[in-house]
Amino acid sequence: MLVSCKLNKGNLTEKAAGIHYQVLTIDTHCDTPMRLLRSDYNSEDKHDPRQGGGKVDFQRMKEGGLDAMFLAVFIGQGERTKERNEKAKNLAFNFFDAIKEVVKDNQDIAEKES
Repeated sequence: MLVSCKLNKGNLTEKAAGIHYQVLTIDTHCDTPMRLLRSDYNSEDKHDPRQGGGKVDFQRMKEGGLDAMFLAVFIGQGERTKERNEKAKNLAFNFFDAIKEVVKDNQDIAEKES
């Protein structure tokens, strides 16, 4: 029995890219907010993930056709005391504030409606 496939690696990649740019593409878990509180991180810059620059920034989102993302706010769990819980809550609020600021500063990209 002879089996044949008309798709080779080149045109398979091309076909996949064509589908990708026609559908809604969503990243359902993005840890970038953990970087937003660092003074040396700018979400408008294109970062090199191999150099510790994170996996997501607006330039690469645009280049890669990423339409939307859910930003994760992760707080490591420490000792469960009233003081530590308050510290974790305040850190979470700082992350949310940083996310709001980045969205506000990049409304042309971050809130783009089609």
